[in-house]
Amino acid sequence: MNLLDQFKEYLFSQDNKASKLTVKNYLSDIRHFIKWFEAQYQVSFDPQHITTTTIELFKKAMIGPDLPTDSHGSDPQKSVINQRISSRSLERHLSSLRKFFTFLKLEGHIGVNPFEQIRDKSAQESAKIDPFNLKDFKNYLYVYNASHLTIKNYVIDVKQFIKWAKEVTGTENLISEGRVNKALIEEYKARLVNTAGFSPATINRKLSSLRKYLNWAESEGILTQSLSAVENIIQAKQSVFIPQIQIKPEKEINETLPKTGFFTAPIRLVSTIGKLALTGLDLLAIAHLVKIANKAKYIYWKLTGQPVFIKGPQSVVSKTITADEILGIKNISKSVYAPFNISTKNFSLLIRVLAEF
Repeated sequence: MNLLDQFKEYLFSQDNKASKLTVKNYLSDIRHFIKWFEAQYQVSFDPQHITTTTIELFKKAMIGPDLPTDSHGSDPQKSVINQRISSRSLERHLSSLRKFFTFLKLEGHIGVNPFEQIRDKSAQESAKIDPFNLKDFKNYLYVYNASHLTIKNYVIDVKQFIKWAKEVTGTENLISEGRVNKALIEEYKARLVNTAGFSPATINRKLSSLRKYLNWAESEGILTQSLSAVENIIQAKQSVFIPQIQIKPEKEINETLPKTGFFTAPIRLVSTIGKLALTGLDLLAIAHLVKIANKAKYIYWKLTGQPVFIKGPQSVVSKTITADEILGIKNISKSVYAPFNISTKNFSLLIRVLAEF
């Protein structure tokens, strides 16, 4: 069984088992490195020959300028040397190789892990710049093909925790002094719930980012305590207020209804007729008062010398029509052929009021 098959079984045997896609990315990146090594040095791959110099040369070869290739019969092995990848892909390749060489040392295939040597050399330099190894954490996330936005949210959430922890503890050396512990994590969680004013979904996202980072930091030996068991908060739903309606018993409802008897319906009928009669009398009285008011207004305008406009005849007939002019028929009532010329002087008051309207 070759080393890649052993590495594949190792990945699937872990408690925190990687997905099939993640394992596929690991193996693809490692195969690319092996092809580059064999094309570069013209020897079969041997992990014991890999040094920090080899890793640095691989990094420069992958991000350097493109080399010209012969389009006629080019060597496939040399094309691997000339192949270039993006900075993000390089970070993912290095993270896969780091995982692979950690496995090789664990299984005794190599005595020295070149990535450990690289980390030891740059540890003192990066301690002041990146004491929480957030750059390595980002590289770790690249292996899982996380989107740029997801990685950005992870890093922002972890940075917010680090900033808060420094303010609370009053120290910059949180890891070296062992200040990152369960009590600090629980206090941060309580702060998010009680004072930050975030929604439950936002709080759980921040806790998920922190849990991802703590799990990675523990696996890398950055943290000595197991702090990855950060539980999400329960997203309690707000209770809906439903007003309670007090339903009275049927007996009470019947007692509140008006009593009815034998004479109830006739009394109501008489009352309704009386109301209609009063309404009619009110209309007649109002109409008479309106006519008196109009007369008074007319007299006032006459006395003050104001121009008075008299309503003209409402008939559409231009001249008086006589009975002889209608087919020579006599004795036809004037109300038939000239109703608007009939005098209302001798009519009753009610008829005259209605005629005005």
